[in-house]
Amino acid sequence: MRIFRFQTDLRAYLSDQRNQGLSIGFVPTMGALHEGHLSLLKTALTQTEIGVVSIFVNPTQFNDTADLEKYPRTPGADIGLLEAAGCQVLYLPDATDVYDGRETATADLGGLDAILEGASRPGHFAGVAQVVGILLDIVQPDKLFMGQKDYQQIQVVNRMLAQRGDGVVLVMCPIVREENGLAMSSRNRRLSAEGRERAGQIYRTLQKAAREAVQKELPVIELESREHLDSQPDFTVDYFSFRHPQTLEPLRHPPADGRMVLVTAVLVEGVRLLDNVLVV
Repeated sequence: MRIFRFQTDLRAYLSDQRNQGLSIGFVPTMGALHEGHLSLLKTALTQTEIGVVSIFVNPTQFNDTADLEKYPRTPGADIGLLEAAGCQVLYLPDATDVYDGRETATADLGGLDAILEGASRPGHFAGVAQVVGILLDIVQPDKLFMGQKDYQQIQVVNRMLAQRGDGVVLVMCPIVREENGLAMSSRNRRLSAEGRERAGQIYRTLQKAAREAVQKELPVIELESREHLDSQPDFTVDYFSFRHPQTLEPLRHPPADGRMVLVTAVLVEGVRLLDNVLVV
């Protein structure tokens, strides 16, 4: 595996690979890697010939300085995992290399940045769109691989890609879960062992709510689900909501095609956990 600290070197190397006719798949991460991240890389390696992973804890998408400081950083372990998984290229920059004065234009997020996660974390998605745009300019991949767990982020990036018009294809990869159903996340390691086990309630509640969508009114299901999760020790629900799968507009009734996404954010022991299920 080749490790690049500077974008000029990475650009030169990838340009050479492109000139040889090789396709490039890109997985942007903030490190503290787990099986969820590795599943993105494995998918990239089945669909493209060069797998590129970036590890960069992007300061502009954190609206809470304490959250940025607490974000786990494990570069040594991450490198070992990527090598074992067959990654060919790792971009491991610092902020001065990423934000080098050639930043991309800000995308029009059409209000996607002001709801759900955006309402609770002002500026978060502007930071996400900015850094993903910069990384795409550097890597110039054929395909971009991101996880379904951050569903709203997927929609934000899709909108940004449509405005860029450079032909990058976004591939949404399924959520990888722990044995109890908890969506894998770098933040999970901040939970106590007991809290991590109890957090499996989130996915079970999502599954139950999705099954009930054909039997009850959606606002009733949302309220009952919130009350159930809020009753768990050290759980605080931010939102639990049925949404349109593309616009993320709230739904009071299932649409004609029945397609919805059910999204939630729950603080468990003060750690913000995201999850969702697609309802079809």
